[in-house]
Amino acid sequence: MAQLFLGSSLRRAATEWPWLQSSLWWLEASILGAFWQLCSWLPPDRAVAFGQGFLSRIGPRLAKHRQIKANLRVAFPEKDAAQIETLARGVWGNLGAVLAEYPHLNTIIADPTGQRLEVILKTDITPYVHGKKAAIFVNAHLGNWELPPALGKVWNIPLAVLYAPMRNPWLERMLWQKRRFLGCELLDKAKSMKATVQRLTGGTSMGFLVDQRVDSGDWIPFFGRDALTTSSPARLALKFDCPLIPLQVERLHGAHFRLTIHPPLTPEDKQADPTTQARQMTRQLNALFEEWIRHHPQQWLCTKRRWPQDG
Repeated sequence: MAQLFLGSSLRRAATEWPWLQSSLWWLEASILGAFWQLCSWLPPDRAVAFGQGFLSRIGPRLAKHRQIKANLRVAFPEKDAAQIETLARGVWGNLGAVLAEYPHLNTIIADPTGQRLEVILKTDITPYVHGKKAAIFVNAHLGNWELPPALGKVWNIPLAVLYAPMRNPWLERMLWQKRRFLGCELLDKAKSMKATVQRLTGGTSMGFLVDQRVDSGDWIPFFGRDALTTSSPARLALKFDCPLIPLQVERLHGAHFRLTIHPPLTPEDKQADPTTQARQMTRQLNALFEEWIRHHPQQWLCTKRRWPQDG
C-alpha cells in the first residue's frame, strides 16, 4: 500500500541506495501490517467500509489518480470530467475494500451460509474436480480478484495460479500468509513455463489474470482501441486441449460477492491456424471484460497504463 504514496523521485533514489530501499520496504510492510491489524479487529463489512472510505479520500491526491482517469476516459468517452472523477474515486474505494478484505479472506470463502460468495455456474465444472481434466480459468481485476482461486478449494479442483511476486520481501511474505486460505498453488509467472506444462499435463487447472497490459502481448481491441494483451491462456488452451473458462467477480455490497463461471470460449474459425484462433479467443475475452467493466466501472482496478500514451 505504501508504494502508492511514494513519489517517483523517491522510488528512483531507492534503487540507487540499498539502505533507502530496505527502509522503504520496511515502511511499506509496517503500514500495510498496521492497516491489516486494524481491519482484522473489525467485522468484514465494517472493514470494507473503512478501507473504501480511507482510499477514496487519499487516492485522488496521488499521482496514480491521473492514470486511472486516463484509462476511464478511453473506456467511457461519453462521460464528462465530473463523472470520470466520480468513477475514479470509486476505483480507489474498491481497491481500499480489497486491501481491507485480506484479513477476512477465509471468512468470505468459508462462509457456511454461502451469502458472502454466491457462485453461479453457467457451465459444468465436474470434469475438472479432483484433477480428472485440466481447465484454464481467466478473470480480470474486478470486484475482489483474489477470490476466484478459491474455486479450487470450494469445488475440489486442483488449481495453480500465476502471479508476479512483490519486490519487497516483507510484503511478499505477508501476502503469502493471507493467500494461504485460497487453497491454490502460486507460481511465479517469470519462472512458470515448465511448471505450467507439468500442471496442465498432470490434470491441474491454471488460473490467469489477463486484463492488464503485457508488453510482449498481441494488439487486441479493448474498448475500441488496440491494447497489448496476452494471448498465452488461449494458446495454452489450444495446445493442451483445455477449455478456456472466464470467471467474473462482482461485488454486491460490503464483503459480499457473486462469482459467475461462464461457458468456455472457442475460436470462431475452427479451420484457422492456432495463432489466429488464439487471437480470436482473446478478442472474445476482451469483449467480455468490456461488458463486465461497463456494468461495474468502479470495481475495475485500472491504476496502470492500459493503452498507448498517445491514446
